[in-house]
Amino acid sequence: KRWPDGPDVVWSYTPFLSRLAELFPEATSVFDAVDEWREHQAYQDRREELSEHYERIAQTYDTVFTVSQSVHQDLFANHTNATWISNGIDADHFAPFDITRWDQEDKEGFMRAKRAQELPQPVLGYVGVIENRVDAELLTTVSEAFPGGSLVLVGPSWRKDTAWNELIAKPNVHVFGEVPYSSAPWVSSQFDVALIPHKVNKFTQSMNPMKLYEYLSMGLPVVSTPVAGLDGFDDGVRIATTPAEFVQAVQEAIQDVTPKAERRRLVQGHAWSDRVDRMFELIDL
Repeated sequence: KRWPDGPDVVWSYTPFLSRLAELFPEATSVFDAVDEWREHQAYQDRREELSEHYERIAQTYDTVFTVSQSVHQDLFANHTNATWISNGIDADHFAPFDITRWDQEDKEGFMRAKRAQELPQPVLGYVGVIENRVDAELLTTVSEAFPGGSLVLVGPSWRKDTAWNELIAKPNVHVFGEVPYSSAPWVSSQFDVALIPHKVNKFTQSMNPMKLYEYLSMGLPVVSTPVAGLDGFDDGVRIATTPAEFVQAVQEAIQDVTPKAERRRLVQGHAWSDRVDRMFELIDL
């Protein structure tokens, strides 16, 4: 789209567009730093280039938002208008419900949820992009510890490595593949325990896992490795450092009788609408 007088605001989340502020000097420039891209495996051969982009952003953008404290400290600690604002949740979309309720608007979600409902319990689940941050070896250990249950993996997979292939070969591991955003709550509503099985490294320490908010909004007990972004959610998340601790935490979560409503209360005040209002306030929109 072309503006006769230029845009009022330019807003970017990709560091590769670091020159936007220079291209539109009259506009208010905003950069939303989601994760530390230099630590992402897909960009290891572009680390130096990304460092230059981040440096240019720090020097030229009017306002910066960072998804985590780590990104704030590592990249924008000296920026005069950088603010840490974590991820949020659409609590109405991610809410507990009974799948016996037929929804003509999302037949695909309903059918996937029925498939999960019919699996042997307990159903342990993960929703998200399945890339190298997902610890396939850890999930294999979990699947072996609960041979009578089911491990459900929901999301597109970028994995073709040996550890991933060994995991999905397990008889109680069920790969649902990518599902539409509208269908994700249908499937996760059938989880007994929701998992965040991320490797602990520089990339995951720069993250603020959105799935944590989604799981808790669904009222699900959560078991996670000690990645960033879990502070303040102690009552809803069991954190495990070793595979043995992770399995034990899953067992405890299976037996947890905490009402879903109590877990949902943990994400009150984290609505996306509140996040956006805060952002607009900071850039005076």
